[in-house]
Amino acid sequence: MVRKLEKMDELLESGRIVATAFLHDWNEKEAKEKLESQLKGEMPRVEEAWGLFNEAGKMTGSIITMPKKHIFNGHAVSVGDIHMVASLPEERGNGNVTVMLREVLLDFKKKGYAYATLIPFSFAFYRRYGFDLAQRNMKQRAAIEQLRNFRCDMNVRMLELEDEVAIIRKLYDAFIQDKNLAVVKNEDDWIYRGNGEYGKPDWRNGNKHQYTYIFRDECSNDRGYMKFIFRTGEKGPFIGEMDVQEIIYDNPKVFCQMLGFIYGMRAKLSHVNFDLLEEIDLALLLPECDDVERRLEGHFMARVLDVEKILSLMQYPVCEGKFSIRVIDDYLTENTGSYYVKFANGKAVSIERGDSETDMTVTVDTFMQLAIGRCDLYAALFRKGTSVAANRDILERIFIRRAICIG
Repeated sequence: MVRKLEKMDELLESGRIVATAFLHDWNEKEAKEKLESQLKGEMPRVEEAWGLFNEAGKMTGSIITMPKKHIFNGHAVSVGDIHMVASLPEERGNGNVTVMLREVLLDFKKKGYAYATLIPFSFAFYRRYGFDLAQRNMKQRAAIEQLRNFRCDMNVRMLELEDEVAIIRKLYDAFIQDKNLAVVKNEDDWIYRGNGEYGKPDWRNGNKHQYTYIFRDECSNDRGYMKFIFRTGEKGPFIGEMDVQEIIYDNPKVFCQMLGFIYGMRAKLSHVNFDLLEEIDLALLLPECDDVERRLEGHFMARVLDVEKILSLMQYPVCEGKFSIRVIDDYLTENTGSYYVKFANGKAVSIERGDSETDMTVTVDTFMQLAIGRCDLYAALFRKGTSVAANRDILERIFIRRAICIG
């Protein structure tokens, strides 16, 4: 049996199972104090916990979820994020995850979420449930001298006042509008913490101070901002590396101005590390293109919850047209079927289900990648289960690569 957990003892047991499954240290006293504060409303609690119980009533597995909002083809949509999937080591191999995930995904669908997301320990494992690669966290690293050809003549200032948070929030919200899977930040994400910083030091950045600089043009228009921390290098405390953790700009020229600003700090820096959109390759910009390190640090998977909902949210050519697609979903079999879409002015006009022949056939995991722009039609044809029978010219205009935002 799988059900949502609400009682203190069950929530504590869920925490113990998660810690055991992931080999994390766990302090029951601290966990209980935190839960008590959350249940009393003294601390926010956004996550939900689900438990799997055996016939004897013992909890043998747990899933932790939380709601998020993402940008999907220009829409702000609700998304179900699966934060932890845990099963006791002695209970594994019994199909526990299969049972738990289905209940959670059906609950997400009932809530109207567009899709589900998770960070996998294994792609192959979660592909069995219709998840597939949606996002890759691409780190790029270059020597500071690689930025010597860039200059910055913009007005740059550190964020130091509380009312300036509204500036970077506006810039962020504009930046993400055409980038799929970009996180729509909540109010807590925009709390000003003072001390010339924006962003609370925590374990993710080694408790380093995070600095935010705003870039303004000659007409006093705010055009972008960047957040970074400094990490001590091998040569001691005075020379190290900059980790650019967020870089937001309204056009490529502003991005290049930011590179010039970074170069101005070269007395302190040996290298710069970036989290950038996967489509942006610093090797295209820097003089020594073979001296740019690119490495993957983490992946993100997603799966469709409701095919019809996804089709209704997709972007289409501005002309009038129609296409049909058959989606095969072996896990959430309710999704399996043929969908007939008419569109006009970039939006779906009607979506119907039927049993006639379709222009295209895909598995649900490939459909997810096509819908978010992870791959285009050409790439999808290399994947097992994809075929196109007709209307290829329209399908090629619908299923194109799109920018996918990190985080």
